[in-house]
Amino acid sequence: MNVQLLLLLLSLCLAPLASTAQASLDPAVLLQSADQDPQVYAQQQHLQFAKNKSPRLALIDGAHLRTETNRFELIRQEYLARLSWNGFLEQKRYRQLQTATLQTTQTKFEERLSEALLDRYLLLLHYRSNQQLLGLQAQLSEVLQDKKTVLQILNAQSNQADPDDLYRLQFDLDKLELERIDSEQWQAQLQAQAAEWLRQPGAPNLDTSNWVSPHLMLPYLQKILDFSFENPESLQQKAKITELDAEIRLETAKSRQMIDFIQFRYGNRPGDPLRYATAVSLGINLPFNSSRNARAQELRIEQNEASVELQQLQLQLKEDKKQLVRELERLQKQYQLLQNQLKESETSFAPEKLAQLEKNSLLTLLRYRELQLKRQLILAETEQKMQEIYLQFLYLNGNISKLFRQNFLKNGWPGY
Repeated sequence: MNVQLLLLLLSLCLAPLASTAQASLDPAVLLQSADQDPQVYAQQQHLQFAKNKSPRLALIDGAHLRTETNRFELIRQEYLARLSWNGFLEQKRYRQLQTATLQTTQTKFEERLSEALLDRYLLLLHYRSNQQLLGLQAQLSEVLQDKKTVLQILNAQSNQADPDDLYRLQFDLDKLELERIDSEQWQAQLQAQAAEWLRQPGAPNLDTSNWVSPHLMLPYLQKILDFSFENPESLQQKAKITELDAEIRLETAKSRQMIDFIQFRYGNRPGDPLRYATAVSLGINLPFNSSRNARAQELRIEQNEASVELQQLQLQLKEDKKQLVRELERLQKQYQLLQNQLKESETSFAPEKLAQLEKNSLLTLLRYRELQLKRQLILAETEQKMQEIYLQFLYLNGNISKLFRQNFLKNGWPGY
């Protein structure tokens, strides 16, 4: 094999894969599209409807007018008017209940928005990770093809290649081809989903530059570990407790309503135009409203159950976040070890050293390049796991919400 062929194959297997397209779309645009997510929009419309149609408890609860005749004579007609009303305390408690109910609806909207934001963060993460994976797979495929060519040449010239190596190599190529096609289809799906969220035709190219470094993820999380923000689920549970408390207060106010109604009665007396049968009646509720007291007790039981569920949820969130931090610490050590192994391998088995070997030097170089690319694939897989844990922590900690309009996948957490 001549020197020119050697240099040509070396240039093919060692040259990095050039990107064919430049990323242009700021990922902040994709994150902003969470406001227009169908589920978020539907919940927002319901919230606005609830604000506009918030009911009010009127002072007059009911008005009844009755009439009856005496001896079927219209002139002896009697009239009775009854008014029932809601007490001022009852009206106040009802307004408080409506405010609490509206807050519960608000927390549902915030939960939908946080979930939509998390979905977009995960899409950005998978888009970048899959982009890296496609590049590494393309380079590995090129190296394996070169390796196959060299083995075929060696086998044709001097029968130095083992046929078993060719069989195994072909199997690796076939397997890699399947993985590459799967990655391409997955990338196309991610781009199609992004285009749907952005409501634009074509597959967008997302800017993945200045990505948060795996070495900075753990320090970032440790800074906010003691500053827990409200998780959407926790917020909703608190709103539920407040709503139940307002309902209890309303039932208590109803049970303490003393005056039930005021009644006015008027009757005409024939033959005596100066005399009329008039009367005023007052209905009073006695404090034996057992049905309302029973309802209030039921609500107190529900409130206590909701409080216990909130405590359990907060404890579970705290434990989950600790577990995520421990998992991230473990993966960071693995990531650091993989990087060190990659660098040590580059130093110990430098291509210029391997090229000095007299026998099968090109095949040795290709094997070295193959193993280095496989190391990089493991490194990229580990980085993706770290990013998933990193985002999951931010979601559980309440950072991924409308209050924190920051891109947590960018270095420095820039706002958007």
